[in-house]
Parts: sequence; structure tokens; C-alpha cells
Amino acid sequence: MQEHDETDRASVAMFGMHRGGSSITGRLLQLVLAAAGYRLVDEARRYYEAGYSPDDIPHAFFSDLAPTGTFYGPFRSYPLTMRLANLSAITKILIVRDPRDCLVSSYYAQRGPHDRSDLRRATIRLPTQLDDEDSIDDFCIRAADPVCRHLDAMRLLCLHYPETLVYRYEDIFADPCGWLSEIVDRLRLTVADETLDQARLEAVFDTDGEDAGRHHRQGRPRDHHQKLSRQTAVYLAEVFAPQLTFFSYGGTFPRLAESPRPAPADARTAAECNDIAVLKRLVNDLQRENGFRIEEIAALRQSLTERESVAELLAS
Repeated sequence: MQEHDETDRASVAMFGMHRGGSSITGRLLQLVLAAAGYRLVDEARRYYEAGYSPDDIPHAFFSDLAPTGTFYGPFRSYPLTMRLANLSAITKILIVRDPRDCLVSSYYAQRGPHDRSDLRRATIRLPTQLDDEDSIDDFCIRAADPVCRHLDAMRLLCLHYPETLVYRYEDIFADPCGWLSEIVDRLRLTVADETLDQARLEAVFDTDGEDAGRHHRQGRPRDHHQKLSRQTAVYLAEVFAPQLTFFSYGGTFPRLAESPRPAPADARTAAECNDIAVLKRLVNDLQRENGFRIEEIAALRQSLTERESVAELLAS
């Protein structure tokens, strides 16, 4: 099969999570999309290597994204300046992973010397550098709030753009070749069999054991069950309950009798209130659209109720 130019197709932007399989999934997408004629633009990587956060990427860059023929990403966040741009014309792919496994993976990554010098440049804002005395439970509890806010931003992406293609790391892990075939079919790509064979060979997620010094970590889902104390696991299940439910991880996790106390009011309060205003507009707009899927309105209402409750607590 001959590969040919697919650049009349909509551009693609990929979003993921820090320690959420975004490196390997991003590499696989780059491989098949480049073979299909797409131009590759990894602005987040360029800023990262220069010592900056993706939030430092100017709004002008996102306002001028090419509507066709370009792959942007992977982004391991939903940059603040990107939220002001109109992404309607671009195909959006989001890869999510159970945040508790992301925290565990981050802990082992930071135990290795390769990651310590880069911690300030991490693509999401984690707490202060891992202390030598930190246990894995201590670290995961301290790091939960930034990851929670990161997932809230990804929820906002999905609510702004309901057409976003959302894939869970755990499902990709179970059948990476099936996921690749799904991507090729969904994006209507024409890719040579040799390229697909190469991508399938590279689609290796599983690892045996951990060696932080060699950047070698456990990739299997639900690893937090093996690494965290039950008390920490129960606490994180409650902290992440809205996000786990939104991304279809809910339903099988223990719940605490009382929700954890909300974080103290800080600089993000204004941004959260702005998100609430956006969600209100979305709910009202969708209600005016006769026949819109009821599930999406319900999801919006649930998110709106959660955010309004948090805003009220922070204001009290």
C-alpha cells in the first residue's frame, strides 16, 4: 500500500497526563500521522526543553493553528493560553490514566537522578521536589491536588468540545494494536502496512519491575493497589471521585463517610469561577438545542453543581 498525502484532513491535537502514557501514545500518533503526510509540531516539547511551562506558550500560537494537515502535541496539560483559542476545527485526542497510578509512577520517576534536575520543568505543576524522607504515601497525598486540577482542566476540554476523542490508558494498554487500528480508521488515514507493523512493534507498555535509575517503571494499570496503603488508597479514591466518575473509572472505588476538606482559597479561585460561568453558558446553550443528547447535559449539570459547591465553600 502506498502512503499518500492526507493533509486535506483536519489537524490533530493530542492531550495527555504527566506519567500517563503520553510519551508512547504520542510517539505512536506521530509515527502514523507523519507517514500519512501530517506535519509534526511539538511546541510543548520545545518550551519544556527551554525550561518553560506549556502555559508560557503565547495565545497567538494557539490562535493561529493550521486547520488541516498538522499534528500538534503531545500536550501533557490543557495550557491556559490554549483555552482562549477556538479548537473546533481541530480533531482533539485525549489520553487519560487513573490519576493514582500517575502519582505512583511520578514518585518512582522522581526517585531517579534523571528526573530530579528536570522537576522544575515538569509539564504539570507538582509539589516541591521529592524529599528523601518522603514515603510513597506521603508524596501521593501531597501531589494529589495539582493532579486533581490537571484532570479538571481535561474535563473542561471535554465539556467545551464534546466531540473530543477520549481514550483511557488502561484500554490502550490492554489492546495497543486495536487502539492503533481505531485511530487509523477514525481519522481515515492511509498508512502503509510497513508503518503499521513498525508502530505495533513500538506499542509496548508493560514493564517488569522498577529501576528508577534506568527510567524503567511499572506500566501496568492499577499499580497503586500494590504500592499504597489502604488508608491512602481510600483517601485518594475520595479526592479523585468526580474525575474518576467523569472518565468512567467510578463505581468500584471505596468512599469515605466525609469528603476531605476543600483546599484553602488561593490564586486559582478566580479561574474556577470563570470555569463555572463557562459551564453555565454551555448548559443553557445545550438546553436550547432540541434533541441534544441528555447524557451530555446531565454530565454538564453534575460538573456545574460540583464547581458551584466548591466555590461556595471557598468563599465561606
